[in-house]
Amino acid sequence: MTLNMNTIPKFNIKVIDLKNEIDIKNYFFDKNYLKKRNVYWKNSDLEVVGVDFIVSSDFSNQKEYLDLITYYKSIIKANNTVLKSFDVPLIFMGSAFNLNEDFQDSIWQDFPKGRIFIPKILIISNKTEKKILQFDLDRDTKNPILDTLDIELKKCNLGLINETDADNYKSRINKAIKIMQTEDVSKIVLSRKKTYSINSKETLLSHFTSNRCENNTTKFVLDFQELGTVFGNSPEKLFSISNKHLETEAIAGSFKTSQNIDLNQRKKEIEEHNFVVDYLKIQLSNFSKNIKIYDNEIMNLKKISHLRTKLESNIHQNYDVFDIIYKIHPTPAVGGTPKKISIEKISKLENHNRGWYAGTLGWISNKLDAHFIVNIRSGVIKENLLNIYAGCGITKDSNTEEEYNESEMKFDYILSNLNNE
Repeated sequence: MTLNMNTIPKFNIKVIDLKNEIDIKNYFFDKNYLKKRNVYWKNSDLEVVGVDFIVSSDFSNQKEYLDLITYYKSIIKANNTVLKSFDVPLIFMGSAFNLNEDFQDSIWQDFPKGRIFIPKILIISNKTEKKILQFDLDRDTKNPILDTLDIELKKCNLGLINETDADNYKSRINKAIKIMQTEDVSKIVLSRKKTYSINSKETLLSHFTSNRCENNTTKFVLDFQELGTVFGNSPEKLFSISNKHLETEAIAGSFKTSQNIDLNQRKKEIEEHNFVVDYLKIQLSNFSKNIKIYDNEIMNLKKISHLRTKLESNIHQNYDVFDIIYKIHPTPAVGGTPKKISIEKISKLENHNRGWYAGTLGWISNKLDAHFIVNIRSGVIKENLLNIYAGCGITKDSNTEEEYNESEMKFDYILSNLNNE
């Protein structure tokens, strides 16, 4: 059911406890809900499957977004009595990298710029419990029909069709460097795209969700049905909020995990990383005080490592998650600096639309706690085509060969997740 914004839904909630041995990701592939599923989310703390929706809205610009958040806040308020005993992901939301970009690529043309929705069925697994929450508008709600059969992993066949090749990418990097040598731009993040033929979306996603979710990453799938499916395994948390306490992190600079990394020899990566730290510090100061910035550290993943700096603060009482999302996103980690100019340069330098790549997505609880990530190490599936994306932060000191190799390392990370390696 799709509701207009003059209707404030009143929920009935049915809770079903699940046995500990149940693997809830199998619900995402349940035959009864393949045409209704919306979202899969997993990190070290939480796994969620969202099926169907009780309310859903698309937006294409900041004004529409601001109108919608008023509506969704009113839904929470109207259902406060029935929701007060819960603290669960209630509202899911995602959007493109650049809300002002016109989608020209056929893969993105039919996608909304942003979507916000409340699933009808939530299957949740955390460190203490597994349960199903069913939201309905009727008092006589029926139990969800769900089979929990094991996923059969068939062979995943990928065939490369085209890509932003080495010469093309290096040429664009050189153009970006020339811009930074002559204009007031310090960093531009440039991405590449690879397109593959696939034998089956379900096969690809079953491999992806079955692969182990590493610490420090969030695995997600956002299913737009016939429009396409966005997925990724992101190491970059945009921010999380719990009881008005916000945590975020700057991630920039990438290295092969097996390397012995001497940061004293990594001037370019440190400079690139510090742009992100400085940006986050400034943005946080708009709605919080006493910002704590931790020391730089290396975040090691299976095939790739990153320089990371954690930041945290307490949010002023008159701000909440809805106010913060687009004050922070996009950061210089995926755009550049200065923000507005670098994004304008990206649209001219890249020969593809990013769409939802480098956008943001996450969830908001009924108590306005939240967790949002940046949509990197990711791709989109549409019909029998897979597009994956990888980007590198370009500064005036960039080496084209090193940046190209870094992008290949990031593509390899995505492909290893799809091949269940």
